[in-house]
Amino acid sequence: MRFEAVLRATASKRLGRVTLAELSATPQPIGLYFLFDDQQCLQYVGKSSSRSFIERIPSHLDLRPDGWFNTLPKKLIARSPHIDYRSALEHALGLDLVLLGVPQQPIIQRLETTLRSCLQPALNAGKPAAFARTRLLSQCAG
Repeated sequence: MRFEAVLRATASKRLGRVTLAELSATPQPIGLYFLFDDQQCLQYVGKSSSRSFIERIPSHLDLRPDGWFNTLPKKLIARSPHIDYRSALEHALGLDLVLLGVPQQPIIQRLETTLRSCLQPALNAGKPAAFARTRLLSQCAG
């Protein structure tokens, strides 16, 4: 089974319905997170390595359009400039969240880079997949 199919089959929850208690109770507080739309298309791959899931994920959803880290609404507006900030925020809250705990902090960045390149999520696709695999392999070998 392909990795993306495994992610789709993993229990998810609507981002707007995830509670702080749920984020703080995750067995592994750091790792990667994935956001899917209603058609189960991957929209976003993110990492939480220096901050825990409970600190990182809510920061994407700042109610202020000029907030520091409101990445999801900004990326949605960049993709569809005809929508306003509030609509983009509501759309982001409607995405499904899947968490993947990764206990080794140094690996998280490399995994995120590789998965963004291989899976090409709609809101934050990475560099071409061949480049990312070559880079990851060279980092692991060296």
